[in-house]
Amino acid sequence: MYYETWEKFDEAATQYIPLSSLSEFVDTLEEPLRLPAPNLYKLVSLNIPICENDRVHCVDILDALTKNFLGTVGDTSGELGDIKKGPDRIDYNPVTTTLERQREMFVARLIQRTWRNFVKRRHAAALMALADESSADEMSVSSRRSSARPPSRTTHVVDHPVGHPVG
Repeated sequence: MYYETWEKFDEAATQYIPLSSLSEFVDTLEEPLRLPAPNLYKLVSLNIPICENDRVHCVDILDALTKNFLGTVGDTSGELGDIKKGPDRIDYNPVTTTLERQREMFVARLIQRTWRNFVKRRHAAALMALADESSADEMSVSSRRSSARPPSRTTHVVDHPVGHPVG
């Protein structure tokens, strides 16, 4: 039943399916190995090895699903994967696991959110500083205008009778 379903997802018989097909694959399986969708967090908790190019090996999935059914998910002794790690596994190079990948994605989202908030705060602070600077400039310009007024041009005129020289 497992390998019959596997053949539908791995038509080229590579022993691997893309990680993106894993959720659909385990939802398609028959009981007792089936994990009905939505199953993302269950697959993450199974800690299935992910090989290069985001591929998952058939024995690793079967091992994880069997442990899930038996209730021994955290148990690392007697893995099926240990039995098949010999020459039968073609191009088997695990680089991460479903759990590690989920952690990486979570941390990446956290870093991106923190960076965006930092940039927003920095931008807002720069705008506030610019606004403060421009209002300070306006105040100094208006104070210079009031203190830099030219003296009034009033002339002191003395009334002298016409024809009488001063002096």
